[in-house]
Amino acid sequence: MKILQFICSTGFYGAERWVLALSKHLPSTVESELVVTLEPGTEDLELVKQFHPIGKTHQVPMKSRFDLGAVDKLAQLIRQNNIDIIHTHGYKSDILGVMAARKAGIPCVVTPHGFENAADFKLRFFIWLGCQAMRFADKVVPLSRQLMKDVKRFKIAPEKLEYIQNGVDLSEVEAVRLTKTSGDAKQKNKLGLLVK
Repeated sequence: MKILQFICSTGFYGAERWVLALSKHLPSTVESELVVTLEPGTEDLELVKQFHPIGKTHQVPMKSRFDLGAVDKLAQLIRQNNIDIIHTHGYKSDILGVMAARKAGIPCVVTPHGFENAADFKLRFFIWLGCQAMRFADKVVPLSRQLMKDVKRFKIAPEKLEYIQNGVDLSEVEAVRLTKTSGDAKQKNKLGLLVK
């Protein structure tokens, strides 16, 4: 099975780390690919760099911050790469991803990572649109009980909802611990040489 992780990334935050952790730890029978939108100011994304060892990455160019032309490009990418499921992360990717999935004839899974309390009217409108798009997904998978409650307000059909508790990729924590332990050992060795 081929899953396309889709996120309109602007940096390297919680949702991006979650996409990496999920993709790293999927069963070996599942192939994960990544697609990000290429918007003005989002070149050279850290997520794309870190995803390379996991799987294939794609970029969908957008003429503006919200370009509906991306739907056709995404649907074409889905067909060309024989994608079985698209998994969206974030309000913008939910809107574009649900539409592209319908166009390409594949299921769409949406994972909400939280809802901003934005002051900007335009941003609030896009968040609202993203919440409406969730109603047309095949599955909506919140990562916390609070998100599950929040999602229910948008009248998502109960059979579409599936709660999966947010996890933490301990391999990142372990890598930092090992680096620190190695650094401490080197420091002790240097101190030992100085004492002799």
